[in-house]
Amino acid sequence: MDNIFVRNTIVAMCLFLGCNVYAADRSTIARYYQNVSGLKKEELKTALAALLFDHKEIEYGSDNQNTGKECTWWAFYVTDRKSDNSVINRYSPATFYFGRRGIAASGMNIEHSMPKSWWTGTDGVMAHRDLFNLYPSPKEDNSAKANYPMAYVTTVTSDSGDGYDKVGKGTVDGTTQMCWEPGDEWKGDFARSYMYMSVCYQSYTWRSRGTTTLTTEDWPTLKQWARDLYMQWSKDDRISDIETSRNDMIYSIQQNRNPFVDFPNIAEYIWGDSVGVAFYPSRAITTASDDDRYTVKSTGIRTAKRDKYDARQPYVEYRIDGRKVKKNNRKGVYIRKYGKKTKKYYRR
Repeated sequence: MDNIFVRNTIVAMCLFLGCNVYAADRSTIARYYQNVSGLKKEELKTALAALLFDHKEIEYGSDNQNTGKECTWWAFYVTDRKSDNSVINRYSPATFYFGRRGIAASGMNIEHSMPKSWWTGTDGVMAHRDLFNLYPSPKEDNSAKANYPMAYVTTVTSDSGDGYDKVGKGTVDGTTQMCWEPGDEWKGDFARSYMYMSVCYQSYTWRSRGTTTLTTEDWPTLKQWARDLYMQWSKDDRISDIETSRNDMIYSIQQNRNPFVDFPNIAEYIWGDSVGVAFYPSRAITTASDDDRYTVKSTGIRTAKRDKYDARQPYVEYRIDGRKVKKNNRKGVYIRKYGKKTKKYYRR
């Protein structure tokens, strides 16, 4: 069965069954990253770049004609929607709601977390559409953020309020410049997005204000001030259930993952205190559903709990088309229902 069909059907089936999709299990994550096993520093980063760059592109924008096409707002409907149909807004305390799937939420834009002006035209098409760098944002906050680098703001000129975005002047690459700062609750999320972008698109030629944050080389790509700050933000603001859920949903759509969400400490192996140590995905601490070594931050935004499932529990298994399975040894992706709870299941 085609992998694209499988992943998209998983999303539809999970929505139909009412399950909350959280992080994949350890074996699924290890299989995805198996080609980077045993690597360190530059070699690890370059291998990750090749893995992440090989992903499916969906159209940028909205589906105003209701054609059912896969586009950014079609994806946001499952990656950034709360149970009350409101949008997960990382930029301000304002509340916005989704309408029909595929159309933009009224009052919101598609925000490139790492500004699109930082890379060149046709070379940057994939980065322009990459869901790991795109978030729904209020139009005013999108405009205020402009294409400024992400750093601490010390002199505020624009404030979204209630601990959300600030825009103003701060120290960037050793000089005082205009910049933007996410709210504390979202600093880690945006830091992990920026680190993902610096790995996935390490071959890009950076321009405009992007040169304050990035260098045009395969390693380190992120300048020293930026990687130190973003790694610290990633530690201070732990990976949340929103991120693990979003990571899985984007994987089902775009067919790649964010390693900085899957592996809380992988940045240390690329830029930090473990650059001399080989990285092994099968041993590394993960945010997987069956890995207790890292406690994923509960935001309280999603109502379903982060449940663990025991294979010994009684369950009913369904094919992804919804048909019940009586006896099954075939490879593929299935849905297992444990009472009122469900879990996607991979048989290989």
